[in-house]
Amino acid sequence: LIFSTNVSRAMVFDENTRWASVVEEPVNTSVEFNRKLLNPRKKIKLGYYARDFSENVTILFFETLLKNHNLDLFEIHCYCDYIKQKNVVGPLKDGPHFWKTLLLGEPEAAAAEIRADEIDIFIGTTNFLASNRLISNYQPAPIIVSYMNQVSTTGLSRVNYLITDNNLSPVGRADDFFCEELIRLTDFISYCPPKEQIQIKPTPAIRNGFITFGCFNNLAKINKGVIETWSKILLLIPQSRLKLFSDRFMDQTICDWYYELFYNFGVSSNRVDFTFSILNRTDYLCQYNLIDIALDTFPFSGGTVTDETLYMGVPLVTLEGSNEMGLMGKSKLMRVNLSELVARNVDDYIKIAVELSYNLEKITEINSNLRKNALETIFNGKKHILELENAYRKMWDEYCGHAN
Repeated sequence: LIFSTNVSRAMVFDENTRWASVVEEPVNTSVEFNRKLLNPRKKIKLGYYARDFSENVTILFFETLLKNHNLDLFEIHCYCDYIKQKNVVGPLKDGPHFWKTLLLGEPEAAAAEIRADEIDIFIGTTNFLASNRLISNYQPAPIIVSYMNQVSTTGLSRVNYLITDNNLSPVGRADDFFCEELIRLTDFISYCPPKEQIQIKPTPAIRNGFITFGCFNNLAKINKGVIETWSKILLLIPQSRLKLFSDRFMDQTICDWYYELFYNFGVSSNRVDFTFSILNRTDYLCQYNLIDIALDTFPFSGGTVTDETLYMGVPLVTLEGSNEMGLMGKSKLMRVNLSELVARNVDDYIKIAVELSYNLEKITEINSNLRKNALETIFNGKKHILELENAYRKMWDEYCGHAN
């Protein structure tokens, strides 16, 4: 539903709560927790759950947590359905944390196992997946939080809090569409950049003599309205090109389908480049050195891709949406002082992209300063985790006060 251009925020909320009413009905709600653990000053046990910590982009944000949590105040437990020892999760497992693989497909048993560990706060990090929400539904801890990868409310009455920020969920505009109490931090998540800095090269228009636009978002986000808008931009900027990245472009039939869509809006195939099969994170991020301006998707804007774009110093033009998934680009651009790249409507989006294309000096300025600004703000893991820990402490204090 959230990929659709014809679905309202209210419809998404109604469907989430309808789904929740179905899965909540057969579940026993009379879960008892150990009252001896009700100590506001204790070291709080946090239980983070993800389906996996190896292949999903979750790892790029979860690493921020493990690097920055105060282990004097919090004990970290990590739960997943499986852990691939040889993948990226390996170095993270070496830290002073507790890792446990849960029984795949058995949410009730998984919740019982987490309860046995006497977790104080359970945090679901992949609530766009049914598996995550089903475990939350069986009350694995006295406090349930939704955080990180989420696209809307869980719909579940047993999820107490959802982590967001003010740009993503404006006060008075968002609250009615969530079952959870919204906790607004400065940033809703914090991307963890690569350990070794990847070189940002001068914007390629300097050597190419033409503007290269780019988008590396999930192809499901690139609908016909997006393609029509991008086509209008390309036609207004002579010799400009568009670079798209997806592993699905290994399939020539997919490339042909997109070529035809662009052709229907007047853009010839020689102005659109498809890239796929980049073997590692460094090579992938270096692809951003080949584009001058990134174009965001709508109504579902980029998430991790937006962070990667900004990390590599590429200006991003985004369209302000009406829900959290359409406001991610705005949330990040506002924090790096690039509000002028946030469009209010499609015509504004086209105007911003075209005007920026003719301002190579501005592109170069952004290219030079953006990573530094991002590292101080949206990629400031220490600051983000401190805010998050303060929120956890307030949740625990409130629970202890109510439970006594």
